Amino acid sequence: MITSLLLLLALCTIIHVYNGLPQWKDTRALTILAHHLSSVLAKLNWDCRTDGEDKCCRGICFKRTDKSGLTSGLKVGAKHEPWMGGIIAKYGDAHGIAIDVGAHIGYHSLKMADHFAIVFALEPDPITFGYLHKNTGKKGNVKCINAAASSVDNDASLSRDTISTRSTLMDTKDGVNVRARSLDSLTLDGTLPVSFIKMDVEGHEVKVLQGATNLLRTRRPVIVYEDHTGATTSFLLRNFAFYRVQQINPTNYLALPQPC
Repeated sequence: MITSLLLLLALCTIIHVYNGLPQWKDTRALTILAHHLSSVLAKLNWDCRTDGEDKCCRGICFKRTDKSGLTSGLKVGAKHEPWMGGIIAKYGDAHGIAIDVGAHIGYHSLKMADHFAIVFALEPDPITFGYLHKNTGKKGNVKCINAAASSVDNDASLSRDTISTRSTLMDTKDGVNVRARSLDSLTLDGTLPVSFIKMDVEGHEVKVLQGATNLLRTRRPVIVYEDHTGATTSFLLRNFAFYRVQQINPTNYLALPQPC
């Protein structure tokens, strides 16, 4: 829908300009129209190419058939969750570690890479992980892990949705077999602080926190997370009383550790 509206806007603009052109040679007129179209598309940040099953927009690649809000926005030059960029910049730590839990194709991981010394990006879906690895490949400080974050290290089952950002772990074995890791089990550089965690795991956030008990109590990172029911916020405040939570928008929250 958004793409159609933008195409209509571009076409109307071109027609308007064309009607005002003097009667020069056709090639001259076409050159001006092409230049104007290029200018319009540039303003829309329209920078996409298709390569087989892949589509790449503004340097970020994803499966061409994916219909998530993130990829749909990339196709028309929209920024995904623009508020997140401000939070990453505000709490960035050039000497610290960030963990992107539910990294998807690496959209936020790339932003974190510019503000933290090391980024651990976890993504369980094998297909999506391929794009994560491809998109962050030029960033030497992003370490991609093909696993879900959970309460313990084990095998898990992933329910894959046609909208890739909605895929989630499930209790049955009917989905895609994936590996699960607790954040406490990650091998982190003990000389660097763990400064920041982003969690977007479609309702699995409590399990992630359960598997990060030692990490949260000893390293006390800033946490940005999604919470549709209040369960994650309730669990966090009940088990980690040194956090104070701020609501960013109706479904996203910021947990800030308080001084000891």
